Amino acid sequence: TGSPDRASGWRHFFQAICDREAQMFSAVRPQTIREILARVATIARSRSSTVGPVDMRVLTSAWVSVNGFQPDEEGRQLLLRLPGLAQQDASSSADERVFVDQDLADTAYAHDLASYAISPYDETHPLTELASWVNAASDLGVEVAAGVLHAQGLDAGSLQAAIAARDK
Repeated sequence: TGSPDRASGWRHFFQAICDREAQMFSAVRPQTIREILARVATIARSRSSTVGPVDMRVLTSAWVSVNGFQPDEEGRQLLLRLPGLAQQDASSSADERVFVDQDLADTAYAHDLASYAISPYDETHPLTELASWVNAASDLGVEVAAGVLHAQGLDAGSLQAAIAARDK
């Protein structure tokens, strides 16, 4: 077989780093890490840049959005070491992080975009809020989201319903 396309490669890489990170924490599944990182990417995208910055308030907000409760000590440790995020400015006292790679940020956002398409009526999802769409999904993001949706078995009618819900 041939090598995977770019979007498939990024989807697999993203899953691999979430799997690896989950091994460090006893009570956190890879899916949860993926969902938190994806939500952080969505929140970061709603700001001036697709890669951040994000601070602990944003990280905690993403945690609560995914889990429905405040992080405990292990949860705070996970947030501080989320894979793919690095301190924005080592010389600054501000604890802001940014995605280390634009493609990683796009891949993470694509996962959250796909989760919104799967459940467009979830009013807690940040994509249900009004947005300026200054930072739309890149080609890679669209391809990754399409791959996630395909893997989930989402049909065209479901996707059209999600678009209609967003349009309202």
